[in-house]
Amino acid sequence: MKRFEVEAQRSNITLAKFLNYAKKRCEEKGLSFGIDRDVFENPPMLFNSRIRTKEGRQFASYDGKPEVEIFDHPMVAETYRVKPLDYQSYGDDGNGNIYNEMCEFTFDDDKRGSGYYYQLAIEA
Repeated sequence: MKRFEVEAQRSNITLAKFLNYAKKRCEEKGLSFGIDRDVFENPPMLFNSRIRTKEGRQFASYDGKPEVEIFDHPMVAETYRVKPLDYQSYGDDGNGNIYNEMCEFTFDDDKRGSGYYYQLAIEA
């Protein structure tokens, strides 16, 4: 099993410098950094979904709506959240392969703020 993990946190920094810092940290660990600044700041669509498996059955909920049963989804668990300056993508295929990427940024004034980035990749 291979495990790759990176965490980046900075305060009093511009968004561009924070994203560059997080990208460099990923590159140092051999991980890809898939966050586009324009989409991160102004996503074309807000999205919040979750898929979970319970007792062998899969359920999904989208944008806070009640769960519905789904069939033949390749993941046993999945979360996907896209909001301005708040992103998370998580997937677990049930075979030991897990991926989690999170990025959040909060402006303290017009130009600077605090950011947090985390990525975990586990390969069975």
